[in-house]
Amino acid sequence: MDIIFNTIYKIHHDVFHDHAVDLQKGTWFDPWTMGLACLKAIEFKDHLNKQLMLPFDKGMLSYLKRMHFHELFSELTYRSFLVPLEKTEVNEKDNDNVCEILHCIFRDDLEARLSSKIRRMFFHFGLNENEEPMATSLVGELGNNVFDHNDGQWPTSVRGAIILAQMNSQKKSGRSSGCRSGDWF
Repeated sequence: MDIIFNTIYKIHHDVFHDHAVDLQKGTWFDPWTMGLACLKAIEFKDHLNKQLMLPFDKGMLSYLKRMHFHELFSELTYRSFLVPLEKTEVNEKDNDNVCEILHCIFRDDLEARLSSKIRRMFFHFGLNENEEPMATSLVGELGNNVFDHNDGQWPTSVRGAIILAQMNSQKKSGRSSGCRSGDWF
């Protein structure tokens, strides 16, 4: 099942229920819904009965591992649910089609990633030398808004901005998802 922007409203209660992030049936995720999964995990992180159910699909486990999904979810206290992901082997060679989940806890983290990973990613996505600075500035502005509007009063115990992006030529989409903080959709 594709867990994507166009379908999440129909399957929201199947994916996010009873303090659980249930990705078991997922065969494809776009950055928007992966960001939503991150935000729901932040929302549920302090519940004693929280759960994370990883996809059955081995290709999706490899994809999540390549995105460094396990790093963010370990930070969010979901370590006990990540055993299948920790056993998954992936080639950690740079892959500009996938931008790992970037959790920028401080504004300096965001600035450093804007000038390196995010710029390189936009060039690889096919933006030219005029478009790339505009796209990078847009992500920077969104990220700065996260810090400007939440600094000192984060809605949860998790601070910062989460940045996700990907380009999948098989799905014929090159969408990037901007920064979101703990404020909810």
